[in-house]
Amino acid sequence: MGFVKVKKEQEREGEKVKKLGRFLKAFFGVVCVIYVAVFIWLAVDTHKAEMVLGAVLFAVPTYFLLRKKKVKPEPQSPTAGAVRREASQYTPDAPEETLRDMRMYYTKEQIENDVRILSESFKLAQQTANIDTFTSRLALAQRTALTLLQAEKAGCKGILPGTSKTCDQVLSSVKDLKIAFLENSYIKETTEAMLLKTPSGQRKRMEAFLAKLEAHKTDFLDVADTYDKVVRDTKVLMP
Repeated sequence: MGFVKVKKEQEREGEKVKKLGRFLKAFFGVVCVIYVAVFIWLAVDTHKAEMVLGAVLFAVPTYFLLRKKKVKPEPQSPTAGAVRREASQYTPDAPEETLRDMRMYYTKEQIENDVRILSESFKLAQQTANIDTFTSRLALAQRTALTLLQAEKAGCKGILPGTSKTCDQVLSSVKDLKIAFLENSYIKETTEAMLLKTPSGQRKRMEAFLAKLEAHKTDFLDVADTYDKVVRDTKVLMP
């Protein structure tokens, strides 16, 4: 009993340290955001290159302090039957006829190909800074994950244990990925715009960024608050 008590106490202390670390990280991240905003405002007001440099210098730690951790789908277990399959909250509803057809025509080769597509698309969506690539690859990863979940529900041969868990991780991380992409794009685009020498050049760069966002507005409907904030903050910075 004494050992258990000590272990629980150690776990509580460890959690306190983690909470303190998260608080300090968020605190200094907010401080850096303030400095970035101040330097950008001074750059607009004074047109001095060193102010832009100051904004860039603080933008870097801001990104690392406030960015969200990427969620990576776990590899599937190669041992058939080793993990008990559990129902996924994301499994799409489908009539029995559809499931029967899927069992008949959705081959093991197609399953393996879709697993590869899911992994590659999700990884690229995490890494890219291009909004066209991000939205298209993330949408493809979502569609493929739903297809694999439906195949698992249908009992298709070739679905490995752990498939639903991998698909759930992809689908549950979609909103966080979209928010992180919008926030990182805002920092990148506005900072690079402020590095341009003329107010007209800065304005054109930010207008181009806003046009890209507008073209993909429907892709960010599920994170509308973050999307609207990025648009508003970008307009505020426009000379």
